[in-house]
Amino acid sequence: FFFRAGLLYVAIMMGEEEEEEEEEEESTNIYNQQQLMKMWNDYKTKDCQFDISCEHMFLHNLVIIIEKKDVDAFADHVYFFDEVYCLDAWCLKILDKIRNAMMKKCF
Repeated sequence: FFFRAGLLYVAIMMGEEEEEEEEEEESTNIYNQQQLMKMWNDYKTKDCQFDISCEHMFLHNLVIIIEKKDVDAFADHVYFFDEVYCLDAWCLKILDKIRNAMMKKCF
């Protein structure tokens, strides 16, 4: 449940960043990161295992990769996670939307 919610939040965060102007982008990124950390802390209080789960680490690393705008690392990260945890169609669709938003920002 928390994994899907976190993944959806990252997708929403990417969609909002596309709509923002470039001069406001840095303050928006800081705000989104703070919101994401607040959300993850909330998840940790509801499920103490989430903080040490592979899903949490995947989301955490995904955000770092997105910040670096490294499309190749994004693809590798998703591929290796999918090899172990077999992402379903919904997760892959959301990740594809994130990748597409990332590619628009990079190119």
